[in-house]
Amino acid sequence: MVASRRLPLALAAQLIVAETVFGLAYGFMFEGRLPFPSEAMGAALQVTGVCVAIAAFSKPCVSSVVSQKSAWI
Repeated sequence: MVASRRLPLALAAQLIVAETVFGLAYGFMFEGRLPFPSEAMGAALQVTGVCVAIAAFSKPCVSSVVSQKSAWI
């Protein structure tokens, strides 16, 4: 519960995407088949989007550092 309060809304949405990818994986295991190339590419694009979003949120905000330095000058 505490983690959901501290997690930005944009990153919480990425959890929904991860749920979709895991659902696909379990579905393919249940059916006993590999995904078609289009299905695999779609899942890979979703995972890539999640990674890009996490990387964007893990970087410190440069504009706040610049504004703090200019305030001291």
